[in-house]
Amino acid sequence: MSLRSRAGVLLGACLVLAATTAGALSVKDICDVYPNEVRALFDQLDATQPEMAACIELSQNDLQAASARLLDYYRQHMPGVSPRSDDQADTAAAVAVLEDTYTFYDVTATVPRLPHGGLDWTFTGPAKDREWAWALNRFSHFNLLLDAYAATGDARYAKRINFEIEDWATQSPYPGERNDTPQWRGLETALRIQPWSRAFTQLQQEPAFSDGARLLMLTTLPSHADYLRRFHGDGNWLTMEMNGLAGIGVTWSEFQDSEAWVSEAETRILADLKVQIYPDGAQKELTSMYHYVVVKNFEAFADRLREAGRAPAPELQQALEQLWNYLAYTMRPDGHGLLNNDSDLKDNRALVMDAASRYERPDWGWIATNGSTGAAPEAGPTVFFPWAGQAVFRSGWNADALWSFFDLGPLGTKHEHYDKLHLSISAFGRDLLVDSGRYTYVGGTERSYYRSTAAHNTITFAGKGQKPAAKESKAGVQAQFERGEGYVYAFGEHMDGYNDLRALAEHSRAVVLLDAGFWIVVDKVFSDRDQKIAVNWHYHPRCEVGLEGNQVFTSGDAKGHLRIIPAGPVSWNPAIVKGAAPPDMQGWYSESYSLQEPAPCAVYEGKIGAEYTWFAWVLLPGQTSAPKAEVSWSTPLENTMSLEIMLPGKAPIRVDIDTVLASKRPRVRLLK
Repeated sequence: MSLRSRAGVLLGACLVLAATTAGALSVKDICDVYPNEVRALFDQLDATQPEMAACIELSQNDLQAASARLLDYYRQHMPGVSPRSDDQADTAAAVAVLEDTYTFYDVTATVPRLPHGGLDWTFTGPAKDREWAWALNRFSHFNLLLDAYAATGDARYAKRINFEIEDWATQSPYPGERNDTPQWRGLETALRIQPWSRAFTQLQQEPAFSDGARLLMLTTLPSHADYLRRFHGDGNWLTMEMNGLAGIGVTWSEFQDSEAWVSEAETRILADLKVQIYPDGAQKELTSMYHYVVVKNFEAFADRLREAGRAPAPELQQALEQLWNYLAYTMRPDGHGLLNNDSDLKDNRALVMDAASRYERPDWGWIATNGSTGAAPEAGPTVFFPWAGQAVFRSGWNADALWSFFDLGPLGTKHEHYDKLHLSISAFGRDLLVDSGRYTYVGGTERSYYRSTAAHNTITFAGKGQKPAAKESKAGVQAQFERGEGYVYAFGEHMDGYNDLRALAEHSRAVVLLDAGFWIVVDKVFSDRDQKIAVNWHYHPRCEVGLEGNQVFTSGDAKGHLRIIPAGPVSWNPAIVKGAAPPDMQGWYSESYSLQEPAPCAVYEGKIGAEYTWFAWVLLPGQTSAPKAEVSWSTPLENTMSLEIMLPGKAPIRVDIDTVLASKRPRVRLLK
């Protein structure tokens, strides 16, 4: 595999400089500056295909003529795309790209030009975030340009694609080794194959897509395949990288190794299914957004196999259905997926509806439409994923249903936050208690905060967050979930200690959703000495939050409210913290990468002794206001905690919870 020399890169820069003033690059330009790369291209073609054999033979004596013949072959076999009217095209964003302005992760910036006139492909955006540079080198913006071209027929969009291919290829020699540069990190190497293949196939009849750019793109493809074969990662990276490798083999089947690339990708992906996916359908990173990335790439890979005339293996089909099932059953009533670990808040309804049709799963359609289409699920509405260790509580499938997510399982194999026993809640179509999100991958105070225990609805000891716990389940945790008459219940525990805390510390939590329409959260904590603790309840930034004594409640005209009532022996000192600045950040929320905003966090501070201490929280949702209630706490028996909840105009509800059993988990008895 020949490597482009530094001299070749400089000559390429001169070519681009000339092309920006005189027009696009020609086949002669490429053959003169990069003869070794062009010869290597012909060495990679499949001589058993008659057209390729003719090109290979011609290349022995005339590289330019052979290149012209190869490009003419593609023009004849790839019909391109006809202009059409398409209201979905984002022409404003496409026009911005024509002016070197891109938007990635909701951050818009203009990429600077280098002295030779080309783009700075290493530009990290205004926040100096490498994620921005990596996004630029994935070329997802080609889809904007191609949609605008299809909608308008305006050749400027094709000309821009032409320029970027010429510029990137002449500036980005293949390193031949693993690296994390913006141009040649594994993800970018894989992810640009889709927009590149779309551009190559759809612009074959467009004169603005020059022969020089087409030839340059072809010369880079064997290098892309080589990198993906030799330097791929694991987890969701492997899925994306193998999908990219298969994409090269399927789109450009004229390469002699194209069949081997597809076969290798299939072998690796099939072997990786059990490594990545739990039996309950959760992807092991336990990060909703990356779960979607995996299912999208598995789905795209299955489509690649069909394009190549292969039927996807049964185990791949089964894994896809399991992955989609997880996305469907973890959705909020408003269609958004989990905001957990390094996720963004994403509306999954359209995706799940499409999968429901493809896999003939009317229950997914029912969930995605709140019962408007499909068939009611036999499972649920509360579901438990025993390998992921995640309980998704729902009072029903309607849009106003109560919903909560309780994380009691492993941290996840990647993208993990220190958030064990976190609880999120929505009611009447509104998010109330939330995960704070991810905001950034740039190291520092902000990154540390969003991953921290303090940024989640759980407990810190003396201001210290959880130590890392197990990242992966080796067995299910089904025994920690049960359905009873009038309630659903889940229990989890964090026994791995707390960072820099010179003491033993443990936290166990039970979450109970009652058919009566509210939650009870029971916490058990232990330390071997007197200890300050804080229980954090993060509200969505749109919530107006106030204090009444030691109760926190929402107010305002919005639909969907929540009141938190503490109960038990701890004397709490609550406060509302919103937008506290570094270094002691608190009260922030990020629903998508690079965006954050202040959000109210109810911080309950208290003291415990050197013993096991039990306390509880009654979480009362309401449609137009936060309901009031009287809550009494007692311990009628040595190992029993009893709560009596009196809602106005309703009969008292008593909940007894056994706090010490051989199984080390509480049991619930609901008495009316």
